[in-house]
Amino acid sequence: MRFIFIPLLTLCIMSVHGQTPCVIFENRFSADWRTTKLCPEEMLRDLDSLKVTIEKSNPNPYLYCGKLEFDRAYQQARNILSTPRSYLEFTQTISEFTNVMADSHTQILPRTFGSAMRKEYGRIFLPITKIENRYYLAFDSHGLNAGTEIFKINNIAVDSIFNIAADFVSIEGAAFSLKDELTAHVFSSILSLIVPLDINEKFSITVDENTQVTSEALDGKTYQKKRDAYFESILPEKEDIEYEIY
Repeated sequence: MRFIFIPLLTLCIMSVHGQTPCVIFENRFSADWRTTKLCPEEMLRDLDSLKVTIEKSNPNPYLYCGKLEFDRAYQQARNILSTPRSYLEFTQTISEFTNVMADSHTQILPRTFGSAMRKEYGRIFLPITKIENRYYLAFDSHGLNAGTEIFKINNIAVDSIFNIAADFVSIEGAAFSLKDELTAHVFSSILSLIVPLDINEKFSITVDENTQVTSEALDGKTYQKKRDAYFESILPEKEDIEYEIY
């Protein structure tokens, strides 16, 4: 089976749709993604292209959902994208469409968005672990130790952010037990969409009912270093394997 990974920001020229300014591909880096909208024509073109690609490259895109449900999800996405949408709304809509397939080989890569925005905007790196509907920091970051319980980020409930991040996670068939674990891995990438910041801009982290900690958004290079260190810490160490052939 071929893997289809969908980079964010595949579309995006300044245009006017009614009274709403929107942005398309050529000028996507000159526009502030936090305040602009994407144009329906470009979003729909990308959606149509994505559908064709899936149907051509996936040997059975209807395996878990059926063609009727697949087509229904596609039409629902078209209806939503018929008006200008933010980056977050667009990517959520695309994810909802692809997730109906329940195929882990076809999904959006949230970190691609972060890579595209890394040079200009601030980033928050707060990898979390969900345990019995509570959220704990999984790695030392922003002055907090691993194991610290997190309640809010910039006064937005972590549970709300986690639920949005879950929209970007595709699981294979009915492998629901993996959903929370995979969502935790994309959590920090989705934060760039939900809590937009400039580099070094201050933000708050609520660590209990009455305590807020203030930190600063990271530049892209620092964010990447922390991310690499985190994943290095959770991946199993490689061991040399010796064997003899007789």
